[in-house]
Amino acid sequence: MAALNNKLCKSEDPEDTALCVTHADLIKMSLDEEEKLARGNPQVYSNLIRLRMVAYKKMQPDEWRLHHRQQIASNSTIPQVPTKPSPTLVLDTGLSPADELLFLPSLVTKQEGLDSHGYITSPPTSAEIGSARAGVEMSANWEACERCQTRFQVFPDRREDGALTSGGKCTYHHGKRIRPTREKADAIKGHVEPTWDCCNEPVGTAGCTVAETHVFKISDRKRLAAVMPFEWTPENPVLEALPIGDSRRPGAVTFDCEMCYTVRGFELVRLTAVAWPTGEPIIDVL
Repeated sequence: MAALNNKLCKSEDPEDTALCVTHADLIKMSLDEEEKLARGNPQVYSNLIRLRMVAYKKMQPDEWRLHHRQQIASNSTIPQVPTKPSPTLVLDTGLSPADELLFLPSLVTKQEGLDSHGYITSPPTSAEIGSARAGVEMSANWEACERCQTRFQVFPDRREDGALTSGGKCTYHHGKRIRPTREKADAIKGHVEPTWDCCNEPVGTAGCTVAETHVFKISDRKRLAAVMPFEWTPENPVLEALPIGDSRRPGAVTFDCEMCYTVRGFELVRLTAVAWPTGEPIIDVL
């Protein structure tokens, strides 16, 4: 698909360049097609995916154009609900940008003691990461579901039938537990059991939401580093040499992360960072 898409991107024909998609969109198209094959024909998924890969390798540019136009047409049939633009929130601190920069260091939290609250302040050693990888291999990728606590197995490369996890569907409560306030009359009336705010059912009842698969989340720093190593943020001597107030030197960097459940746990799928206080984008990557 990448080779066919590159030909359209390099074409001088405006109709071809209009069909050119980004690398991220190309990955999404591939995953959507793979999921469709896995869900539609799980018994012969492995054979279908091989045949599809061969078809793409032999596909000519004209066939790719037609295939791509059909995909666009099928997606465009989904009605789009118009949304109202969100009002822009303006935060006025009453300080000038220079004064805000001077005040900013006082808001920095010291890292001492944060590890006792689950924060990761130092990367694990190579031996610890190796031990974590060995543990996952010995467990054969069995995990506990983050939502319903069911034990299930993960198949990072998909099972022969195309499944990513075992254990069937996940039934869980998507809300939070509500613990009633204790009152003096409880001794007479009886204790009121906590409930779920998603359905008002008592805690301990069957879930009110059903998902197609189970999911898991890793919090242990050794296992997190086994998926993606931790790196210290390096100093930037070029920026440090610029005077404070120079437009090329950001006073600080603000960033936001989008997370998603995957076969590796709860992974980062998008990172956005902007310079502060100018708001100029630094990076926005999937």
